Amino acid sequence: TDLQPGDNSLVVTVTAADGETTQDYTVTLNVALNTDTSLATFQANGSDVEDGDSITLPPYTESIDIVAVPTDSNASAVASGADALVPGENTVTVTVTAADGETTQDYTLTVTVEISGENRASEILVDGQVALNNDVILASDPTVTEVEVDVTTVDENATFEVTGNTDLIAGDNVITIVVSAPNGDQRTYTVTFRTKGLSGNAKLKTLLVGGSNIDLNSENASVSLPAGSQYVSVIATSEDSAAAIQIAGNKSLTVGSNAVNIRVTAPDGNTVRTYSVNVDVAALSTNSNLSSLTVNGTSLNPGDSVTLPAGSRFAQVVAVAQDSAATVYYEGNKDLQVGPTTLVVRVTSPAGTFKEYTVTLVVPALSSDTSLKSFTIEGFNVLGKSKLSVLPGTSKLHVSAQANNSGASVSISGRDIHSGVNDVVVTVTAADGTSQTYTVKVKA
Repeated sequence: TDLQPGDNSLVVTVTAADGETTQDYTVTLNVALNTDTSLATFQANGSDVEDGDSITLPPYTESIDIVAVPTDSNASAVASGADALVPGENTVTVTVTAADGETTQDYTLTVTVEISGENRASEILVDGQVALNNDVILASDPTVTEVEVDVTTVDENATFEVTGNTDLIAGDNVITIVVSAPNGDQRTYTVTFRTKGLSGNAKLKTLLVGGSNIDLNSENASVSLPAGSQYVSVIATSEDSAAAIQIAGNKSLTVGSNAVNIRVTAPDGNTVRTYSVNVDVAALSTNSNLSSLTVNGTSLNPGDSVTLPAGSRFAQVVAVAQDSAATVYYEGNKDLQVGPTTLVVRVTSPAGTFKEYTVTLVVPALSSDTSLKSFTIEGFNVLGKSKLSVLPGTSKLHVSAQANNSGASVSISGRDIHSGVNDVVVTVTAADGTSQTYTVKVKA
């Protein structure tokens, strides 16, 4: 019988010797419920955690994903405090209730939600004109004594304070905007508001570096260029066409980070703004690996050995580097001699590093075999024979001869005969130039 947690009845039936009289005996077995409150899995936002751990989350995080699975499948786990996080320190508790329904254990996590330190302004409008830090804004009405300043913060919970925009005087007025992040960190922006005089607008309207449109409000503008680049084009357009623009750092670029500066001088001659763009030039590749290597159409691996046709003086080599910009040079495939020759393939990366790969080219000696495989005259096998008689009156012989070595050549003379004894001569010239003649005297 499978016992279950709690009370279980065990019934024992006794049957007397007469086979009819019976009596039941009942025993109650109590199986205690499990008190295991351990966790098999405890995770926060997908990462394993333990009781008492501390976790830091980004500003404005309102919840954390808790996964708690008890070791005992009959136990239960309930998380509290995970769905209503507030800035600062929070306690998240997972309560595990054992199968007995009474035994419990708490697992706690300290979850700290960072307080935002974002103290940037996404937009500042002075007299309706977009202003950046240290800008000079020319008043649309030179007689105003007060100017409206509108500030939009990146963090909507940040606050700001504006000073210097009232009781304006003729000339330059310094307006200060202090943005305070929720955590108290402050950032100060300064704008000069000019009621009379030449424009102090030193801002760019557009900026293209290496063909890329640069975000003029970015503090970390960056452009990447391919390896080997030494120059980057810069096209800058100022908001005020009377402003002067100077560009520096866009020539003689080196590998890695290069600072390109665009200096804009406003018409007033005093207001200057410099835009900086980091131009990153990729390093030249050091890849000197070989992608493939073939000799006479046969694919090989470095270190292999290949046997060429006997007497070869040249081997066709095709070597391909993994990097298409790498250079490949090889030697040892020309003016080959009988025996082994080392073919060396050098792959030089664009950065100048190189690797050498070798293959052994084996040239066998040309055969000196001048033996015959077959020799027939008028259909008769005369191999190894020196004489043959044919029908009187025969004037033209049918002669066939084949060398044993495919590289040897065979020439036949004496097919035209006359009455009497005639010489039929077969000359076998071996691949190495060695020759031998086979003569059969034919009587007609």
